[in-house]
Amino acid sequence: LPIGGGTQQLGKMFDMLSRIHTKGNTLPIKKLLHFVDKQQQHSPVVIVCGPYGEEGSQYFTQMQRRGQNVYFLQDDFEYPAIVPFGRS
Repeated sequence: LPIGGGTQQLGKMFDMLSRIHTKGNTLPIKKLLHFVDKQQQHSPVVIVCGPYGEEGSQYFTQMQRRGQNVYFLQDDFEYPAIVPFGRS
């Protein structure tokens, strides 16, 4: 999502998350990562949900070098958390 928008943006994000189907990837991960990298170049924060592989690590390291804060959703059933990338 683009920067800004307050409660409307938060509502849109929750709506998008509620529609995610775990077996319904429509893009190969490499294309998705490329899109996120280009689309979110000016976003101060990127939150990653789900597996991203070695290619993902390369993209997220590059984002951090640009000064972006990258976080990963640690989906532990008992203690889920959003942790800084590199510490998950």
